[in-house]
Amino acid sequence: MNHIIKHAAVAVSAVGLTVAVQAQVEIRITGSTAFRATTYAAIRNLYGANLTGQNPAPDASGKNQVTFAGTIPALFGAQTVTVRTSYSGSVEGIQSLVLGNNETFLASPNAGDVTTVSGPADIAFSDVFQSTTDFTSPVLSDTKVGIVSFAWVRSVTTPAAVNNMTHQLAQQFLATGDLPIGQFTGDLTQTQDIFLVGRNKLSGTRITTQADCGYGGNADAQLWQLDGAGGTVGTTFVQSTGFTSGGNAAAVLKVATAANPSLSYLGISDGIGVNGGANLLTFNGVPFTVSNVWNGNYSFWSYEHTFLKPGIGANPKKFVTDPAGLKAALDSILQTSTGNTALSKMKVARNADGGPIFPQ
Repeated sequence: MNHIIKHAAVAVSAVGLTVAVQAQVEIRITGSTAFRATTYAAIRNLYGANLTGQNPAPDASGKNQVTFAGTIPALFGAQTVTVRTSYSGSVEGIQSLVLGNNETFLASPNAGDVTTVSGPADIAFSDVFQSTTDFTSPVLSDTKVGIVSFAWVRSVTTPAAVNNMTHQLAQQFLATGDLPIGQFTGDLTQTQDIFLVGRNKLSGTRITTQADCGYGGNADAQLWQLDGAGGTVGTTFVQSTGFTSGGNAAAVLKVATAANPSLSYLGISDGIGVNGGANLLTFNGVPFTVSNVWNGNYSFWSYEHTFLKPGIGANPKKFVTDPAGLKAALDSILQTSTGNTALSKMKVARNADGGPIFPQ
């Protein structure tokens, strides 16, 4: 009798262990801040009505850290799925996977809970190829999931006549950190300086910006620091220093004072968030529209990649590549997006970040 009871207890324990193992799927995402709004919408769509918790509460599309919980029946049946995101830049995301660095995530999906948890990411979004970065080994698994667009954006107090950026102006601006307004307007009597605010060297947005204008993706650049009230702080940033998120750069453009007119390069979602998109500059005389990206007239774009770390488990890989997974959810959104766009919409291609554009 005792023998039977022991076997029954072992069986119950085994069933309990199996249920416990199956009860939780955790996915941890880092990398690009420029694509975070699109990724946020895609993750919410994967959960649909089965999303039971989100921290911070909606709308958190502009947040760098969001934790979701619920079920995704099409991928993981009745298992609870927790997705944690913590974005700080494309290159930093690649670095994190290559080196196995820990990232900081919100621990709870309960809105308002600021407790954090640290751990390695499974997936990194990136606006740039791994080969563009200094973190090239081991080679990560790369899946292109869309096109991410960028724009030069003026601060709210910068004169509206500052409305176009060229390759040559961008090269000079990046090298000096400031230029007289007249160099943008053609009126050389306008001698007040415009300041450049931008991203650090672990930013894919920065690399794309510098590569696309021929300045050099990983080259040093001069950037000004503006405080939360839009005033300058000290002297220029030097070399690698800059904002860790496009959202932070956009926030400065919204408050920069008339004494500190400023420009920055932003992912299109952040750019549209400054004065409703009215402050986007044309690039080489071409305005940003998705159709101008599709046909190659507007060159300021890059591929959005998802990188998977070596030895990744089955669940994160399935989350990205399954026909019902994240790549498909992103594509569904991008098909009708007026910002970032779908790979299938493109009539042109390029083989490198900032590289020549050719028909496909």
